[in-house]
Amino acid sequence: MWRGGGGGGACLAVWFKTRGVKIKAIALPSAFSALLGITEAAIFGINLRFLKPFIAALIGGRQAAPGWSRCMCT
Repeated sequence: MWRGGGGGGACLAVWFKTRGVKIKAIALPSAFSALLGITEAAIFGINLRFLKPFIAALIGGRQAAPGWSRCMCT
């Protein structure tokens, strides 16, 4: 269910909304790497710390590719 666009977008949202310098320093590189397909930094570094971006990334990732689950089953 997790897609790079959903996780990267959630990290960008955290980067825009937070005021903490340490979180901002982690969120932007995590978003960039998630958009390129490496999602571990986004998942474990940002989105699991905050529940709302994690859930939004899951929903957004599912909506981004609705036919993906059907393709994997065949």
